[in-house]
Amino acid sequence: MSREWVPVSEGLPENKVVVLLTTSTGGIAMGYCNRNSNNQWRDYTGFVIFPEPIAWQQLPEPYKEASKDAE
Repeated sequence: MSREWVPVSEGLPENKVVVLLTTSTGGIAMGYCNRNSNNQWRDYTGFVIFPEPIAWQQLPEPYKEASKDAE
């Protein structure tokens, strides 16, 4: 899994997959691209994201506690 920023001009994530976004004002958000609505960017609750994202990256894996057996 790549954790590099991908400029929106170079490619989009898979349809409706939540990713980390950088907006044109330098903010960071979580959201997805709805390719069925003219590539409209929405936050994870479904609201349209403004300002427009300029780059995205996949979310990290969730934290998992180490197994007691591993100690």
